[in-house]
Amino acid sequence: MRVCSFPSCKRLHKARGFCEMHYLRLKSHGDPSVRKRRAPVLLSLSELMARTTMSSDGCWNWNGALNTSGYAWMSYLGRSRIVSRVAWELENGPISVGLCVLHRCDNRKCINPSHLFLGDNLTNQRDMIAKGRGRKAFGSRSGVAKLNEQLVVQMREAYSLGSTPTDIARQHGLPRSTVWHALNKRTWRHV
Repeated sequence: MRVCSFPSCKRLHKARGFCEMHYLRLKSHGDPSVRKRRAPVLLSLSELMARTTMSSDGCWNWNGALNTSGYAWMSYLGRSRIVSRVAWELENGPISVGLCVLHRCDNRKCINPSHLFLGDNLTNQRDMIAKGRGRKAFGSRSGVAKLNEQLVVQMREAYSLGSTPTDIARQHGLPRSTVWHALNKRTWRHV
């Protein structure tokens, strides 16, 4: 096995005689010994605000990247961070462990500190439910449901009288796994 040709490096060879780390340094900086790290840049709230668009309701809507959940997202102090947390910290100081930054305006792109408040996970869940963003539709209200509450009750009665999940599935033209999950309350627990 070939090893990296960089002095005192014992990692496995990747390309051009170097390990992956030294090869990437060579590729990025032209020299495998260069260790360039940008010094962390501290932002001010006004610099963050410059990257936003003001809306009529007072929200400072982030113009930068959003994560997959729609929250404002940026790289800050060498880490990917949710911008509302950065804005809170710049305005109010560090956030204690276990606390979330919640939005009064319910706008995930908003980073206005006056629209933000702290709460634990339970507070976050209660806030979500109070704003109508709680659980998604379940049971027969779900758009993909193959069963309904009445059918589940009938299937469970048949099962208690000795029918097998396979027989019940055939009788109703359903996959056996769907019936088994409903009978064993893996799904349809609310019935």
